[in-house]
Amino acid sequence: MNDSPAILTRSLTKSYGQVEALCGLDLEVQRGEIFGFLGPNGAGKTTTIRCLLDLIRPDGGTASVLGLDPQTDPVAVRSRVGYLPGELNLEDNLTGRKILRYFSALRGHAVDWDGAHVLAERLSLGLDQPVKNLSKGNKQKIGLVQALMHKPELLLLDEPTSGLDPEDIAGLVFIDPTDVFMTREEEIAVMESFGSGEADYDALQATMREFFQQAPPNIRTESEAITAFQQSSLASRAIPSLPDVPLAVLLSVKVGTPPPGMSLPFDFDTWQEAATDFRLARYSDWVRASPEATLVVATHAAHYMHRDDPALVIEAVRRVTFPNVGRQLARALSESPATLAETYRQLTSYYPATSFTEDLLNTLGYQMLAEERVQDAIAIFELNVAEYPEVANPYDSLGEAYERMGRLEGARRQYERAVALGAQHPSVATFQENLDRVTDQLDAQ
Repeated sequence: MNDSPAILTRSLTKSYGQVEALCGLDLEVQRGEIFGFLGPNGAGKTTTIRCLLDLIRPDGGTASVLGLDPQTDPVAVRSRVGYLPGELNLEDNLTGRKILRYFSALRGHAVDWDGAHVLAERLSLGLDQPVKNLSKGNKQKIGLVQALMHKPELLLLDEPTSGLDPEDIAGLVFIDPTDVFMTREEEIAVMESFGSGEADYDALQATMREFFQQAPPNIRTESEAITAFQQSSLASRAIPSLPDVPLAVLLSVKVGTPPPGMSLPFDFDTWQEAATDFRLARYSDWVRASPEATLVVATHAAHYMHRDDPALVIEAVRRVTFPNVGRQLARALSESPATLAETYRQLTSYYPATSFTEDLLNTLGYQMLAEERVQDAIAIFELNVAEYPEVANPYDSLGEAYERMGRLEGARRQYERAVALGAQHPSVATFQENLDRVTDQLDAQ
């Protein structure tokens, strides 16, 4: 049973009156695979997902999910699948917590409640408000939690980011795996997978060098840049470690064509297919270990986010996977100032260390000052001083906020500390001017 595909359909058809939604759909998705299901409105994406869950019946063809027939074992299928519908309807008078308990009961209470609460916290989702009081985005977050909280074997997300602020949720990450270069050893392994090998790889490299030497200058320059990049440190372009946050990755593939006039010692299409499978496997292995997602079915096709530099793709992954830290701190400050330091510590426990600098907190604090939220700015600057006690700038910023509040003695102490720490700082003259100004004001009192 475990060797069966996660999803398998053969000749699946479904019509609504004269409208043909599915016309002989053949689909196969393996376990651990990330599958993107893309298409325009009315293409049959949602119809397919509903047939897989036996929410509607196809007119013809067959379907299996995790080795089960949805029509004969619908309860077993749904118990092992996490599903977020495209149009989420929740009972208005129930709280988020009661809705999750309801879904838990439907699944026989096989729910990881600790994980569900952690996920709700990461999404900044309060569970004790009636649904009728929630925004569309927060209702969608409830849907995401219910889809993930029982650790499903298969995750079906139909328009999962609808209504969500892209900076509030680690959502769908688009990657073109052809942007991830392979090492020589990996390239040879790929060629060996279809009966070629090292000799053909070396012949390919020689052919490409000869071709590009005769190519126009702009093509030659691009080739040299790519070669230099391929020879750079592997560590700088490695796939990042798996983040411990909700993650769904949609991979798509861009298959090229050989340059006109280039003669290759093997079949180009076979090589491209093998190389694509290798890259997909790398990302599948990366995502398979995710605590909250293994597979995304949301449509098949050729949409992709392309970057010439794989490092930019990795950065895009991080931007989407890790919601904006500043926004989350600002929200914590507005909702419960006492939890600011705790929220910051939680973020540091599962975000990359590069997400945190004294500039992050300093910038957020000055945003508060610009909005005349001086007390909030003080809270941010005090946190910054606590986190970066050997850096001059946070003390100067805190001194400015104290001065705005009329707390001149406190401002002087902060300015003194900034001057003491900032002897080599480019703004040390400004630190000294601030200290002198407040000192004069205190002497005049």
